[in-house]
Amino acid sequence: MPCQVYWINLVKLDLGRAGLEALPPQVCELVGLIELLAPRNSLVAVPEGLGRLRRLEVLDLCANALEGELPSAAHSAVPPLPPPAPFLGEREREN
Repeated sequence: MPCQVYWINLVKLDLGRAGLEALPPQVCELVGLIELLAPRNSLVAVPEGLGRLRRLEVLDLCANALEGELPSAAHSAVPPLPPPAPFLGEREREN
């Protein structure tokens, strides 16, 4: 019986410095992924299917050769930044 490995529960994938020119399309099937790290490669684009990664919280694609914008489907995968915390001056903190 062949051995099958299921990566559905993978939550972090680090592909940094892997010499990639493209992300493998199978990455878009890792629906449990929370962190996708692929810095310092030669990526020029991201796959359209990135938007299926609904649990994705961290996407690091720095130091690549990316051009243009993320595919529209990928925007829904990357959560918006939370609003900044209000600044409390010395007087507000004392009260």
